[in-house]
Amino acid sequence: MLANRHHCRLCGGELKIDNPNDFTDFIVHELTHTRQATLLAENAGVWGWARHPGRGSHRDKGWYTAISEACPNYLGHELPESAWPKRYSDATLTEPEMTHWPASIRALVKRRDPRLPKPSKVA
Repeated sequence: MLANRHHCRLCGGELKIDNPNDFTDFIVHELTHTRQATLLAENAGVWGWARHPGRGSHRDKGWYTAISEACPNYLGHELPESAWPKRYSDATLTEPEMTHWPASIRALVKRRDPRLPKPSKVA
């Protein structure tokens, strides 16, 4: 339903995707949640991996780890733990930036945001 409401519409009995790039980002975002669930299950009981009730599904170690795994393959850029949100730090990404993965991170990469590591040089 969410994808329908935000990314496609019915037109003359056909389903039309409004913007294929946005729709692909939507699919990647949702697949990242699937990886997040797997990571949380694999690390259940390990300190630091608990889901934080009331903070939402975009603010736990499983979400940040899943993004860090996907980012090099989807955006061609590393996203190490050192860039993950940390309270009271201007040197790391913000929770909203991580929440709106992948579009927000793509924009940061494009702007060469200093909070992201520099891309490694190709040999």
